[in-house]
Amino acid sequence: TMSISLNGFAEESITLKMAGTAAKGTPVSISASLTAAPSQADGVFAGLLTASPKGGYAGVQVKGFVKTPYSGTAPALGYTALAADGNGGVKAASSGPLRLVLELDTTKKTVGFCL
Repeated sequence: TMSISLNGFAEESITLKMAGTAAKGTPVSISASLTAAPSQADGVFAGLLTASPKGGYAGVQVKGFVKTPYSGTAPALGYTALAADGNGGVKAASSGPLRLVLELDTTKKTVGFCL
């Protein structure tokens, strides 16, 4: 039988210098030339960390499907604006880049979307 799987869909990751530290899956923003930093609350994020930073560098997933915690009001399905929540997850935003939200779990408070 068929099942739905988005794991690995169009994934693209890059390696950048890392200002600060954060856990895998944390949204990061571009803080300087070729440098990522954990996104501040309400910040536009470039991608999510693929692992905890090591040696001042980090892998950042910039395309493809991701799943991460959300806070606040559940994001809408379909194309919707998301921002970093400042606590390692995302939240619905009134403006900013639109992300394709495909999955929402209001019990676990997770959202799956394409970067």
